[in-house]
Amino acid sequence: KPDLLNPDKCKVERGKVGIMFTHQTEIRLADATFHETIAVVENIRSAGVLDFHFAGQQVFWTDVVEKRLYRAKVTGKDSMRSVVVEDTLDRTDDIAVDWVYNNVYWTSGKRKAISVSNLDGDFIVDVIDRDLENPQALAVLPKKGWMFWSDLGNISKIEKSGMDGSNRVVLATDNVVWPHGITLDLVMERIYWVDAKLHIIGSVGFDGSLPNHHL
Repeated sequence: KPDLLNPDKCKVERGKVGIMFTHQTEIRLADATFHETIAVVENIRSAGVLDFHFAGQQVFWTDVVEKRLYRAKVTGKDSMRSVVVEDTLDRTDDIAVDWVYNNVYWTSGKRKAISVSNLDGDFIVDVIDRDLENPQALAVLPKKGWMFWSDLGNISKIEKSGMDGSNRVVLATDNVVWPHGITLDLVMERIYWVDAKLHIIGSVGFDGSLPNHHL
């Protein structure tokens, strides 16, 4: 939550800060100092991207060999996993968990679409399937009903819409060439991304204001 004494920072309300990451055939959990790491899911053929549902204690990830989206409980490395979606997911596709309404979103560069389903993989809908060249990184902000993504193409851009695909707007095109890896600053209400071509970190306000780049 926001730190009242430091409004540009957040502090942990309870528990510990952990960092979850993919490591080829595993998903691992580390403490903030990386002094301790444990495997929470093992025996993955080739783990791509991941996201986490805190209340459900579930991790979601893509397998870029099997082209599937999986999920498993984070209760131990032998936890049962299940297929959520089979959608020819590639290494550059991304996922984002809606922890409020219990949905999962993903990009598909091959189908040129952004899709959503519930956490079981039922009721799949394409929320954006027009005017996309190669959608890649994805993030959602369920409490405000927003979705953000990067689109790599002749005119690469950072975009935003409602989580149902409505009210779509372009937030940034300047200094956007190969945008990847977007993340949200919920305190300052800014979106950040990495540009693999320009070797910079770009940012812009949630409303498209104050674009900036950082070396």
